[in-house]
Amino acid sequence: MISRLSYQPLLRLTITAAEAIPAHKFVSINGGLCTGSQKALGASDYPVLSGEQTSVIALGTAILQATGSISKGTLVAADATGNAKPIESGESPLGIAISDKVGDFVEVLITH
Repeated sequence: MISRLSYQPLLRLTITAAEAIPAHKFVSINGGLCTGSQKALGASDYPVLSGEQTSVIALGTAILQATGSISKGTLVAADATGNAKPIESGESPLGIAISDKVGDFVEVLITH
């Protein structure tokens, strides 16, 4: 299903991973997975181990694992494991879905 989505990273920033980071997750400025209360530095597009250097998509579009019902135009935030999820009251938006959720993935315009 992920093959039906595409992404266009415009800006990547390099960080040191503070923990193992899977592909397609929101990543915090501290180099870990975003939780629901954190701002995202960007999104991962390949897995890395703790302590490794990695680049995250800080501007542009990214493919993210997703939970919940997400359709094109939905504002998204991060769940406790860095997945995109529909934004809830009081949360800061990290992006906007530019595709409907396909399987477990969604294409997101990073807006933080």
